[in-house]
Amino acid sequence: MSEEQNNQNVEEKKNSLGPILGWIFGALFALSGITYLFSQPLTGVMFLILAVILLPPAYKAIIEKFSISVPKHVKTIVVVVLLVLVGLNSPSTENDESPQVANNTVSTGSKWG
Repeated sequence: MSEEQNNQNVEEKKNSLGPILGWIFGALFALSGITYLFSQPLTGVMFLILAVILLPPAYKAIIEKFSISVPKHVKTIVVVVLLVLVGLNSPSTENDESPQVANNTVSTGSKWG
C-alpha cells in the first residue's frame, strides 16, 4: 500500500467519524431536550437546538433550506457556547436540606444538653 493510499484511508476514517459522533450526540441531546422541555423549557430548547445542529439530516436540511454554509469551526463554537449556556442554566445539585439535618441533635434529658 502506497503512502498516498494510506493518507486517503486516514482521511476517509476522519470523515466517517464526524457523522457517527453527530448521530450519537444529536440523539442524546434530542432526548435530553424533550425531557427538559417540560421541567425547564429554556434548557430543553437549547438541547433541541444542539440536536438540530449535530444530527446530520437536520443540519443538512437547514443548510439547504436557508442556502448558507457554516464552517466546521463556527459550528464547533456554537455547540460549545450552547453547552456552556445549558450548564449555566441547569439547577445546582446542592442539597438545601443538609444544614437542617446537621443541626438536629438528640436530647439526652439532662439540663446540660
